[in-house]
Amino acid sequence: MRYDLKRCVSGDVLIDGLMSAYTEAGFIIISAFKGGDTSPRRRRKYLLNSRSLKADIQKSGYSYIPVWAGFDEWDEVGFVDSFPEQAFLVFNSKNHENQEDCAELKSLGQAWREKYEIEAIFYAEAGAGGKAHYITAKENIELNFGCISPSLAADVYFRYLNGSARLKYPKTLLHDEGRIYLARGPNSLNEAYLRKGEIFIRP
Repeated sequence: MRYDLKRCVSGDVLIDGLMSAYTEAGFIIISAFKGGDTSPRRRRKYLLNSRSLKADIQKSGYSYIPVWAGFDEWDEVGFVDSFPEQAFLVFNSKNHENQEDCAELKSLGQAWREKYEIEAIFYAEAGAGGKAHYITAKENIELNFGCISPSLAADVYFRYLNGSARLKYPKTLLHDEGRIYLARGPNSLNEAYLRKGEIFIRP
């Protein structure tokens, strides 16, 4: 399905405040995209995997928010075209009830990472001062962070995906740092049903 997107500043106090009821229970960020890869063949695969990943998240019962980052391509006259890539903020919450233990969500994130050959997941521990970790496909914790807000974490996650992609693919686009995209609320009951499990944020 197509989303109506709103561009936002990562780390925005209002945006993160709307997520605060879920944040302290812990969350993961996961994307089937690779961070600015422009190959049409591979992008089709990433898109199909992203749709399947969303279905897996919905089936799991965990609450989530889709989030996008922009990857910019400039032409010879300076016109910029942005290619959005989707990730999912998956909160340690089921039916809007925060779960006590984050182990199940983290384990699911690792299983999805393996299933879709995902580069890495971002895992934020539970608690007001919960630390966060960028975990690669080898299950190594490559980077550690202090307490970080969900929108800023999404921006950081895409930045490191982009850095990894640029080492592999010579035509990788640049990540538009400091900006994320959130989906506007549903316009109909049918759309809301298709987006079951999603926490609606009205940026």
